Amino acid sequence: MKVEQPSCHCCAALPQAVETFKSTFRFPTVFGDYLNNCVTKLEVIDYNTNFIHVACPDHVDVAHIDSLVVAVKGIHAPRFSDDISTIGVYFGPENPNNAKRFLSDGTFTGPRAELHAALAGLKISRRICAEGGFCSCPEHEEGHECVVRHLVAKTESEYVARGMGGGERDREPWIWRWRENGWLTVNEEPVKNRDLWKALWRELKGLGVLGVRVDWWLAPNSDNNEAYCVAGGVLSAIDLSPDEKHTEWLTDELQRHAGCDHPLDMDPRAVPESCVLLEKKSKM
Repeated sequence: MKVEQPSCHCCAALPQAVETFKSTFRFPTVFGDYLNNCVTKLEVIDYNTNFIHVACPDHVDVAHIDSLVVAVKGIHAPRFSDDISTIGVYFGPENPNNAKRFLSDGTFTGPRAELHAALAGLKISRRICAEGGFCSCPEHEEGHECVVRHLVAKTESEYVARGMGGGERDREPWIWRWRENGWLTVNEEPVKNRDLWKALWRELKGLGVLGVRVDWWLAPNSDNNEAYCVAGGVLSAIDLSPDEKHTEWLTDELQRHAGCDHPLDMDPRAVPESCVLLEKKSKM
């Protein structure tokens, strides 16, 4: 839902987790009004700050300004090139914290791209949260601002959402059991991509120290187009031959990217310093 000046208040009704660094859940979870997963009821864009906030129950123009929604997307293009993956992180329209770039960690898969995107989203969010308030709140004394207490990471990857936020019917996140088992699966095999899962856990702990609860929103593709467009903007800049442009996979990707309605003029190298794991590495 887009509104120029949303009404707002702090999310006092949101329960805080007892173990802050283990405070990861699926979203929506708390309010029955969210169960239909209607995107216009779940998030509100504040065009004063260009951040997206969690909407209050029964309202489409009232936001919890001590919350943030960050949309993430990782793209791997195996039918185009085995060594091309990109990520997109989206906080809001023309938000300076939005980020996109190529990945070059040497192991290119769709799941790793999605994990990298989630990791970048948490890293940037932790920096924002550590800097304190960014939006004045009518419920606070004059001159004081709301600090972020609730972060919602929006992804279309079930792998990421279930791994970090758990499954339906309050099934616990995979990462809890993996960590307790020494990063082994129930079959006592090493967890795939455990380097990135461990990095996500560290970011989760860092956010917990700041008192931030993290929820994971498994959104349909149509509700995650902004992050996709940010990541896809990197792919669209690649110089392709006519034959490459007509491959089945790339045709589908470019068609989806053609539906993006916001500018993608950010330099793909302009990623915040917090994304240290995503720095370009020279090939050996």
